Order: sequence, then C-alpha cells, then structure tokens
Amino acid sequence: MKKGFILFCCLLLLPFSALSAEKTTAYPPTCTEAGYILHEENGVIRIEEGEAPLGHDYIDQICSRCGEKEPDLFLESLPRVDLRGDISGISREHRVTLQCTLHFPEGEISCYAFTTYQGHSTMEFDKKNFTIRLFQDERIAEKQRISLRGWRAEHKYILKAHYQDASLSRNLIAAGIWADMAKSREHLPPQLQSSSSFGAVSGFPVTLWLNGEFLGLYTWNLHKDEDLFAMGGVRREAIVIANGQSSPESLFRAPASFLPEGDWELEYCGTGNQGAWAEESFNGLIRFIMESDDEAFRSRLSQHLDTQAAIDYLIFLYALGLSHSGAKDLVMLQYEGTPWIPSAYDMEEAFGLDLERSAFLPPDQFLPVKTEAGWDSQTGSLLWDRLLSLFEKEIKARYRDLRAHALSEESLMARAEYSLNALPHALIEKDLSLYPGRPYPTENCAGQILQYIQNRLPLLDEIFMEE
Repeated sequence: MKKGFILFCCLLLLPFSALSAEKTTAYPPTCTEAGYILHEENGVIRIEEGEAPLGHDYIDQICSRCGEKEPDLFLESLPRVDLRGDISGISREHRVTLQCTLHFPEGEISCYAFTTYQGHSTMEFDKKNFTIRLFQDERIAEKQRISLRGWRAEHKYILKAHYQDASLSRNLIAAGIWADMAKSREHLPPQLQSSSSFGAVSGFPVTLWLNGEFLGLYTWNLHKDEDLFAMGGVRREAIVIANGQSSPESLFRAPASFLPEGDWELEYCGTGNQGAWAEESFNGLIRFIMESDDEAFRSRLSQHLDTQAAIDYLIFLYALGLSHSGAKDLVMLQYEGTPWIPSAYDMEEAFGLDLERSAFLPPDQFLPVKTEAGWDSQTGSLLWDRLLSLFEKEIKARYRDLRAHALSEESLMARAEYSLNALPHALIEKDLSLYPGRPYPTENCAGQILQYIQNRLPLLDEIFMEE
C-alpha cells in the first residue's frame, strides 16, 4: 500500500477530538518497500523515514517473509535448452535420442537430439560437454538444420560446460579474436570467407535442462566439423585435430597416424573412412618440417602449409597466453588445392588459465626466448620453433599490423567485456553451487581476464615491435 494512500485514509478517519493529541504509528519495512513512522498532531501529519526494504529471503524459490515466488531468472535472461528422455548409458561413443525444445530469440524449435558426451580429458568432470545432432523425427532420418546468429544453417552443435573456466567466457572471447585475425588476412580461402565465423567457433550462453532439472549454464557452440569450415561436396577435404599434449607426433617431431585415440585424429574427410591420402599429405608436411634445411624451409614451406595462417596462429598463442595450444587442440584443415591451414579451437586456457596447476599464470609467463641458436617458442613444437627462427621478420610485420586492429587493446577489451557481460553474476554463482568440487579458480575470473590483456600486450610489444 502506498504511503500517499495511507495518508489520505488517515485524514478521512481522523476524529476532530483527536486533533489536539499526538499519535505515532510505526510501519515496518516489507521486502520491497522501506518502513516509515506516521506522526499525527493537531491535524498535521508528518511521515518519518524508517528502515530500508528488507529484500526477499528466498528459500526453495519462495520468499520466507511474503510468500512471493522467486522470478525465473533463467528463463528471463538467457536462451533455454530443454532435453527430455533417458540418458543412461550415454558416452562419447554411445548416442541417445532425446526430445529437444530450444527456447531461442529466433523462436521456439521442437525437434529430436541425437546426443553424446563430447571431449576427452573433460570426461572425468561432473559437468559434461554434449554433442547435439538435431533431427526432425524420432527415427533420426531427417536432419533439422537451424540458422542462428547469422550462422550458416547447421544441424550439429556443442553444448559446452566450461567446467574449468568459471567465467564461461574465455573460449568465446578467444574465438572472436581469432575470427578478427582470420578475416584480416590477404589470402583467405573462399570457403573460410563463406563460413559462419571465418573458421572460428562461435556461440552464446544458454541454460540447460534435463527432464525439468537444471543442469547449469552452458554455451551453445558451433561444432568443429565440415560445416564450421564450409566443407562438403569435394572429396579432397580434411580436418585433423591434435589430441596429444607433448608427444613427438603432436610436436611435429615424428610421423602421425590417424587413430581415434591417437595424437592426431581425423575429424572429417571428404572420402569418408578412406583417408589414406590425408594421412599421406599431412605426413608430407611433418617430414618437410623435420628434414628440410633452413633455405628450403623458407622457400618451400608455403607448398605444405599456409604460412600466413601459421604466423597468425603463433601470434595468437602468445597474445592470449595459450601455453598448451602449440601442441594440443590445434586444428589443421585442407581444402582441395590448398596447403594445410592451422586453425584454433577449444581455448579455455586463454588469458593465462593453467589447467594443470589449477591457477592463473602471470602475464610474463609463456613468452618466446631468443637464443644463440635461434628462437625457442616455449611450446616444444619443431614447427613453431623453426617458424619463429626463419620467419622472424614476417612475424614482426604481421604483429605490428594486428596490434593496430584485431589485437589493439581497445578491440581485445571490447571482445572480453561483451562476453563477460552476457552472463549475470547471480547465474554464474548458481552454476558454481551446482558443481562445488571443481579445483579450478573461481574468484575474480572476469577481472583477471581484463587485467591480463592490459598487462600482456606491453610485454609482447617489447619482443615483436623491435626491428
């Protein structure tokens, strides 16, 4: 009840005989309104401010004081993914069919989701990633392709859990930066130009529900498949992913073998399971890196590797502090008639998040070191060591160009703030409370990202801006 209305009623009901006597009535605060004290004396009424509003005290989504139901923040603030069905037995290999309803700004979409767990090292976590393949029918016969956020129409997506990154933002911030770098190249293959995000993953935060139970905050991401790179219809196309952390194979120090659980995995091939040509071509690149002398490396590398993309990838590693991505989660793709092209994916370690030690690295960690023998990339990779040593001039020129645009502090901060502001802090806290056992840093993640960007760039400028 509003104070003005109370005051009006008091004036109407006040007897004339009481006008000479003072009367004081205290009204306590409620959940939403401040308390006040009503003074009545000689026909004059005065209101004195009291205590501030109490605020709601929600217990099981019901206020213990006023009985009001807690607003459904999840539905109001973020897109929602509803899955229904039995997921017992689900794994990376075993798929289950679930009913799926997507409550997105583009509209409500009802379909079926052919679903598996996604990832390798993340399988041990309580909060799992999911691969979602959308279909129109329960028999999984007709694909359901949807176009979101200006992306190409696709039917396979990733629900990424971000168990290791409490900000839920590093991967998408980094992907946006990679897309900015890619689109600024002079010679970008037409397939990447026509892809959803220049070959970079893209996504947006959602809430995930299974049979009405809230599973937490996720991001709805593009999948690292042929659709992401605008492939399909051409036989000699392939995508290869590095799974090994520090093996000779993933460091370009030994030939690769495309096995599902090996150090390099054939993610997609235009000839299906007949990927012998892709393995032969990729090992041709590795042999060249291992066996070529310095003169041949400089003059003929572009026959095997997109040198400009490789230079971008190396700069990207240092700009974002991706200390493990020199050998892990490196994506290599090839279109018919092109050399192998490096691309970035799965970047939760961006901005100095050390997953092995469950801590934040200071900005002065993971920087290249110049020795008498040449550059040490600090990655252990023969490719990145030789690229730094033999293409130093080109790397520095490209770095100066990128610092004026895609890697300017203004551009990086804008990318970071946009993603960080997309998730209300209250929802992040709710997600953390669902999975309290995570060993990774959870405090001041947003502030750490912004501070890392500001402190990292001057260190890189000292290395790459010098002539």
